[in-house]
Amino acid sequence: MRRPARSVSILARDAATGDLGYAALVDGFEPRRGMIRAGIGAAVAQGFAAPTLAARALDTLAAGKTAEQAVTELTAEAPDVQLGVLAANGQAMAYTGEGCVAQASHHHGKDFTAQASTAKASSVVPAMVSAWEGSAGQPLPERLLGCLESAFTAGGDIRGNRAATLLVTQPIPELRVDLHVADHDTPVAELGRLLALFRAAEHVADGDAALVRGDQQAAIGFFTTAADLDPDNIGLKYRLALLHQLTGDDLRATATFRKLFAQTPDWAELTRRLGTAGVIDQELVAKILTANGG
Repeated sequence: MRRPARSVSILARDAATGDLGYAALVDGFEPRRGMIRAGIGAAVAQGFAAPTLAARALDTLAAGKTAEQAVTELTAEAPDVQLGVLAANGQAMAYTGEGCVAQASHHHGKDFTAQASTAKASSVVPAMVSAWEGSAGQPLPERLLGCLESAFTAGGDIRGNRAATLLVTQPIPELRVDLHVADHDTPVAELGRLLALFRAAEHVADGDAALVRGDQQAAIGFFTTAADLDPDNIGLKYRLALLHQLTGDDLRATATFRKLFAQTPDWAELTRRLGTAGVIDQELVAKILTANGG
């Protein structure tokens, strides 16, 4: 018995940056059916497509063909295939063969193509399109996540929704975002949580850069934003408290250290060890531990 490549997916391009993205919602553990090639484009093969079809589509784009030409050539004798292709210039084309399962459909426009090979309802693809068109101006990863959220709300994959993927690549050969959730009751929500953590890590990196420049106040701003996005990150709270102590905000530092040391005494011990290693000034270590029962 043939097994269709199950997927509800979208390929999209950020017209301002040239970044290309792929996001998908599927019913279980399954290899990605979509791929991106920096500077060339993105493609996804669904329905009863061969696993190599997306790569062949990108090879066709690399050879100088348009997205429309790639789809036309590769689906000429493939009535049971669904194929979406997005060129690096934003031109998109998709195809859904008459041999695909019921409710399989697609919609393509400038800078995006949305497709579903095993959609629960006919509203799934239009929901993604509406989310894409209604989110102009947002960063590409957040727009793609919103499309998956809309697809999930509309029913998603008829076989269930247990996995989700978000991939974004810059025009130069550099992976920007690569997130995947598998075997989860609410994979899109979990993907959103991971994207928030990814954004938090970006702010931490900006904070570290500010510290290298000697701008402690800017670092506090970046770390505070990161902590809002990642509220369970104890290490981030510790770094913020340390910065508050260094900048003379003893009241805020003491409140945070006292809470952290009460919850996890190991952080007090870590403070001692950082002092011994010379990472934190010994006088400051003594002040922190004395004021906070460490």
